[in-house]
Amino acid sequence: MGVIHSDDPAVKLNQAHDLIMRGRDFPAQRLIQEASAIYKKNGDLSGMGQAKLEEGIMFANDYRDYHFPNTARQQPEHVCSSEAECASRGIEHMKSAVSLFGSANDVYASTTAYLQLAMLYGDTGDKNSACHSYDMSNKFYHEAKKKDASHTIYVPEPFNSSGGWDAFIKYMKGQVPCS
Repeated sequence: MGVIHSDDPAVKLNQAHDLIMRGRDFPAQRLIQEASAIYKKNGDLSGMGQAKLEEGIMFANDYRDYHFPNTARQQPEHVCSSEAECASRGIEHMKSAVSLFGSANDVYASTTAYLQLAMLYGDTGDKNSACHSYDMSNKFYHEAKKKDASHTIYVPEPFNSSGGWDAFIKYMKGQVPCS
């Protein structure tokens, strides 16, 4: 997939996400920074949070490439130089996203940001922070459902067809394990 020029920051973040999933972090980071600048210029806190979250996901994937080499993306480009730096920067960006989403009262995006943060904390062995972040993700998910009963968030099979979100969170907390 090539990158098609767009002035729409959401398009830039979607393209960045695709590049991250293919291990192409350097062009992804450029697109994220461009999107972030547009959102900042427009005063869009939720958009700025989306950019921070995407950057956090990029660093989290880099961390996983270092930490779990047998499951790493093929020939990834890393924008951080060590496992510890990747984890630290991923957490920093995700926490920034959580803060921006909170300022924007965006419960939908907060659900995803806390979920991503919980998974990274879990991967790094920070059980307390992982468990807290799963609880926060679950809290925001249920707040979002109260605002809009049709609100959904992707959960992998078999959870999508049996138990949905609550079963997924229970499973993920069991993996940490949370008490």
